[in-house]
Amino acid sequence: GGVSAVLEAIAHLSPDLCQQMCLLIVGQLEAEAQSRLAYQIAALRRRRPVQVLLQVQAAETQPLSTPLHLADVVVLPSRQMGYYGGLLTQAAKLQKPILTTDEGLVGELVKRGQLGLTLQAGDTQHLAVALAYLLEVPLERVGDRQQMRQFAAWNTDVRFAETVFRYLCPS
Repeated sequence: GGVSAVLEAIAHLSPDLCQQMCLLIVGQLEAEAQSRLAYQIAALRRRRPVQVLLQVQAAETQPLSTPLHLADVVVLPSRQMGYYGGLLTQAAKLQKPILTTDEGLVGELVKRGQLGLTLQAGDTQHLAVALAYLLEVPLERVGDRQQMRQFAAWNTDVRFAETVFRYLCPS
């Protein structure tokens, strides 16, 4: 799953579509997982003309800031991810459509909020079709920009803190 599934899906795309793509992988991984990822990327580059940029560091270090302003689309491919509310809010604020699985809270928020596309977890072929679609259509057609603005406005740090305090310290 996760990034491996995205790399496998990209291998199913045409060389022409791959040339249009630059995949930026951001996150934290153990050293062994970083080595596996580097091997997978090298294998993909031998098969397809795709640019892949890595911004990965050891899992025990301080989390990286995610450069979403560089992205056209935010892909959250993992089934086993935690809650990435801050990432969803940042993507919505920047009007970046999200591609994720239909499972869990993130999938539900993307679906309900019309923040992008969701697809069945574990289906690499559908992931390849979704990636091709995102490379071929005007991205303004993916997700609802008004809903993204509302999601970003509603999900601020201040509102989160107010909600937590309201439940922890009822008046």
